[in-house]
Amino acid sequence: MRTEFTLRCHSHMQVLANGRSAILEIEDKMMKKRTISPSSLKNLIISNKESNQLTKESIETALLFLMEKKDLHQISISELVRKAGVSRNAFYRNYKSKEEILEHAYARKSQIWADKWQHLQERIQRQGRRILASG
Repeated sequence: MRTEFTLRCHSHMQVLANGRSAILEIEDKMMKKRTISPSSLKNLIISNKESNQLTKESIETALLFLMEKKDLHQISISELVRKAGVSRNAFYRNYKSKEEILEHAYARKSQIWADKWQHLQERIQRQGRRILASG
């Protein structure tokens, strides 16, 4: 079974994995084929995910910073990507709109607060049981 992965880097890369080894094709002036190990493929995928996460965080941080000075509708995509230090392609690869950035940020922060609330409730219940057991 063949699985295809597309990694976005500075140069166009396409990685094809067949279980044992992988072929990495880098398109430039001359097509070169190199065999890489599954562990190298795994490292490339992890690196790509980390890079995408850093891009998203940069865009989100830049938007929140700009919103301290302007309303959302006054912020252009060009201004946002310039402040984030990313390309327009990086923006559109990750988001459809500025509003979507805020939706993702809200959902992520809401989940963090929900997790903290759950942890706090569990801690209070454990302490309550200890007090009842000792009394």
